[in-house]
Amino acid sequence: MNFEFLNTEEYAFLKQPEFQKYLMLLTIGGSHAYGMNVDTPEHTSDIDLRGILFHSKEEILRMEPCMMYR
Repeated sequence: MNFEFLNTEEYAFLKQPEFQKYLMLLTIGGSHAYGMNVDTPEHTSDIDLRGILFHSKEEILRMEPCMMYR
């Protein structure tokens, strides 16, 4: 799989220090994960990312909502 899409503006949030600090796992999901992606002139499968972030100590102790990326 070509991972050049990670260098686009759409995925710039992955390079933010506050995101990287708490990132535990980042993986490809959806059709790309199962090898069912379609890349033709008429249709290109989207790329689904799945991840797990740790909570910061402050978020745990203050019971505040964690940051979310969609």
